[in-house]
Amino acid sequence: MGVTDAGTFSSLSFGALEQLGLVSRFAYADLLRDAGRPTLLILDDAMVHSDTERLTHMKRVLFDAAQRHQVLFFTCHPDN
Repeated sequence: MGVTDAGTFSSLSFGALEQLGLVSRFAYADLLRDAGRPTLLILDDAMVHSDTERLTHMKRVLFDAAQRHQVLFFTCHPDN
């Protein structure tokens, strides 16, 4: 999807919405850190609805965020 054909949130899959929510939380945590209010991020199976390709990309996003924030990531899917 390009910028001009992004559509609406209601047209996105549940996995895509879940991923946008996760990226939004990381962005908000960045704002809090920059304001001198670092925060702990607790994620419980936050990427359970991601397909294999998007999961690979989201793992990179998670590892990047973990360089800046304290992140606890819980999952009952150890293979992912």
